[in-house]
Amino acid sequence: GRGDTLRRTMIADALGYTGSRKVDDALRAAMFDKSSAVAAAAVRSLGRLGVDEATPDIARLLLQRRRDERFVKDAVRAIGQLDPTGAEGALLAVSDARDHAVRALVIGNLARIGSEASVARIVEAFTDPAWQVRSAAVEACAGLTQPEVVEGLVSLLEREDGVLLPKIVKRLIAILGVDRGPDPESWREYWDFKKDTYDPGTAIAGTDSERKKGSTFVRRADPDAVSPTYFGVEIISKRIAFVIDCSGSMQAEVSVPNDDGGTSTMRRIDLARDELLRAITALRPGTIFNIVKFDTNPVTWQKKPVKLSKKSVRGAQRFARDLAPGGATNIFDSLEMVLEAGNVDTIFLLSDGAPSAGRFVEEAAILREITRLNEESQVTIHTIALGFDSAFMRELAERNKGNAVVAGQ
Repeated sequence: GRGDTLRRTMIADALGYTGSRKVDDALRAAMFDKSSAVAAAAVRSLGRLGVDEATPDIARLLLQRRRDERFVKDAVRAIGQLDPTGAEGALLAVSDARDHAVRALVIGNLARIGSEASVARIVEAFTDPAWQVRSAAVEACAGLTQPEVVEGLVSLLEREDGVLLPKIVKRLIAILGVDRGPDPESWREYWDFKKDTYDPGTAIAGTDSERKKGSTFVRRADPDAVSPTYFGVEIISKRIAFVIDCSGSMQAEVSVPNDDGGTSTMRRIDLARDELLRAITALRPGTIFNIVKFDTNPVTWQKKPVKLSKKSVRGAQRFARDLAPGGATNIFDSLEMVLEAGNVDTIFLLSDGAPSAGRFVEEAAILREITRLNEESQVTIHTIALGFDSAFMRELAERNKGNAVVAGQ
């Protein structure tokens, strides 16, 4: 009955958190349960435990249950936690799944295989209708130097705008060893000249192994004179969520350097509010955006991101002006809410302290779970650590292709 299925599902899920390989056999048997929920839970747990020996069976079940979208997503994600080599055929078979999240996860797994067939599918994903899949394909090119990859990236650069542009340029610089800036015509001219003599064996094959260094926020005297930014990070995207810490500690004061050599001292919440108001006012036409404030619990300004207009700007400004400190610091639930809601490709997360509330509070757990969620969402997460330098905030930005900023002391 339903009760027994729920019990077996909960047991299969719980076994994945034991950290013990003694449960491998039980989980591998549970994979073949008639109940999709039990089978999916077993697959998730095998992925968490790193049971590489289960990959062939997961691949076989992936093909057998390919019409079950929930199982397919869990199986593809589990394969990504294991050695995906033995699952290439199954991954390619589901790479055209209706769910763009599955397609994005598949592309990430194929990148780790690197075979001719896998690379061909990655290049094909440059033309996927979902930006999340195109973003996954760009990320999947780290370390690849094949001429078809370069051609695909240049062609994609000619079609894209917004948040993918710097990612594509970064890939091209890493492969070709030259920086032609954000201009697609310049890259096309260079590649058309270079491709006949291009040798992928001598290409740089750069990856993302270098750690990103954080930047320090300086308060500008004339912020209206620069392109749209938030705490010094350029706002490239037109699909944005501002996630703002309003915990009790945000009432403390912070000192921020000015560009004239002096300093400004103000409450943290006031600095956050000022920068948010300035950023909202400077957003470009066509932008859709939302604001999430969080303390013990997250609260959204709108259920879904809204298009920039005089009316939406006024509403966002009212919401921003009402920001007030109080409560704990719930970072995980706030980010999860935005990622699961979808329709944004960039998050600006501002916080002034360590996580202290939410489904996950331990920093390592938050990093792990947000990284897992974002494999399918492909959202860039920029972090602003207000009043302190945070290794957690730097790592969160690094794992999610964002910039880390330290604002004040």
